[in-house]
Amino acid sequence: MNKNDVVINAKEMDLKSLVVSSGVYFLYNNDELVYIGKAQNIAKRILEHIVEGTKPFNRVMYELVPVDSLSRVETILIKALKPPFNKSQNNDIEHSNYIPSRSSVSIRPIAMEHHLKRDGTMNVKIRFTYKRRSFYVKTNFFVYQEDIDAGNIINPKVKKDIDVIISKYRNITKYISFDKSFEYVQNKILAANI
Repeated sequence: MNKNDVVINAKEMDLKSLVVSSGVYFLYNNDELVYIGKAQNIAKRILEHIVEGTKPFNRVMYELVPVDSLSRVETILIKALKPPFNKSQNNDIEHSNYIPSRSSVSIRPIAMEHHLKRDGTMNVKIRFTYKRRSFYVKTNFFVYQEDIDAGNIINPKVKKDIDVIISKYRNITKYISFDKSFEYVQNKILAANI
C-alpha cells in the first residue's frame, strides 16, 4: 500500500460540509500526508483539530469505516504510510529526534468578557493549548470591551505589545515535540516567567 492507493480510495472532505460518520481521515499539508486519525464522528474530530492548531493541514481526505474496524484500519494505514505526526504507532521513525516545522503548542491571546472588572476592563490572558488541554497565563495588559471581538484582541496597540510576548513564548515552545507530557509543557512555560 502506498500513498497513491489511499488517495485513489479516499474522498476529499469539503471543510464547509463536514461528514458526520465514522471513518479514518487523512490530514494533508499541501500535498504531504502529515497525520492519519480515526473518529466515530469525523466532522467533530476535524473541528477539534482546527481548534487545537497542533497539526498543520489545509486538506482533509477520508474513508468511511465501520466503528468496530476503526482501530485496525487506522493502525494498518499508519504503519504503511508513516505520517510524521503519528508517533505512537509508527515505530520506524525516530520521533524523539523529530523537530516539528511548527510548534506543537498553540498560543493565542484572549480576553474573557465574563472576567469584566468594575472599571470596565478585562485582563488579557495568553491561552496555551497542547494535546487538547489548555491553560492560561495572565499578562499586565487590560482591554475594554470595544478592544475585543469574540474574545480576540482588535486594539492594534495592545495586539502589537501582546505579539512581542507571544513571540518569546513561541521561541520557548518551537522545538517541543509531541512526545512531551502536558505537565512538562505547562511547567516549561510557567518557569519562563515572561
